Parts: sequence; structure tokens; C-alpha cells
Amino acid sequence: MSDANEVSSENVQGKGTGAIAKTVARVLWSQQWRAENPDSDAETRRAVWKEVRAEEIKKTRKLIKSLENSGVTMAMVARERKKDKASDTQDDDDLDLQD
Repeated sequence: MSDANEVSSENVQGKGTGAIAKTVARVLWSQQWRAENPDSDAETRRAVWKEVRAEEIKKTRKLIKSLENSGVTMAMVARERKKDKASDTQDDDDLDLQD
């Protein structure tokens, strides 16, 4: 994609509120889990997420519906993922605020 704001409909098609809710729920839960359990391993984190996923997504769907009722809309946007994050260095001018 040539423009960062350009959306490829074939990559985003079918990704509605459900996909947004899953993504947001996972990110919010993961942040909280890592803060509360800094020494946990990935296997434990995955097992706990599997147990709480349905309830977390349900809460996030309610949050998104409330935001939509207030006039806030969200959309999934296709973007290229960086392949080698270890070699990437970012200056203040290069920060991507979408992450």
C-alpha cells in the first residue's frame, strides 16, 4: 500500500465489530496481565487467556457498543507488519502511533 491512510478492502473485508472487540480485549487484558504477573511465562499467559477470553470479549463488545452510541467509531485497517523488530530503530519523527 502506498499511502498509510489507504485501506485495502480485500484485507479488511469482514472484519467488523467482532474482530475489533477481540483485538481490543486481548490488548487490554494482556497489558493488565503483564502488569500483575511480570514473571509469568507465555504458556501460562495463553492458558489463562483461553479461560477468560469469552468474558473479556463480551465486556469489550459492550464497551464498543457504548462508544458507538456516543458517536465514536472504529475500523480495522490493513497494514504491513515489520518483519525484524530487533533491527528497527525509531527516531521521534518515525514513531507510528497506530501501534
